[in-house]
Amino acid sequence: NSDYFCMIGVAGNYQDGGDTVPTAKVRMYDLTVDAQVEGNGWNAFGAFMWNNTEPTSGSDITTYGLVLQGGIFVAPQWELIGGYAPPGSPTRPVPPFQLNTIPAGFKH
Repeated sequence: NSDYFCMIGVAGNYQDGGDTVPTAKVRMYDLTVDAQVEGNGWNAFGAFMWNNTEPTSGSDITTYGLVLQGGIFVAPQWELIGGYAPPGSPTRPVPPFQLNTIPAGFKH
């Protein structure tokens, strides 16, 4: 029997190419948020990532992603694990791959 445990993380980034040669004059914004929860024999994790790029010419490019995963112990040293990552980034300049990722497995 164990107590619950939770961690939450947030990080951001701003980057500007400026006027220095040879950098490109591009602005980029990044953000990531994640959380992890653990309980009595189970765990869950989720993360969201986002990026926006503003080039000097053309349209902004926005990309993002999501990851969800979890696990549960079915015996003292056997854990079933699984997750899901849906397709993301619909505003990429090239059509994105519509790939749903569903990992599953076990750990001993």
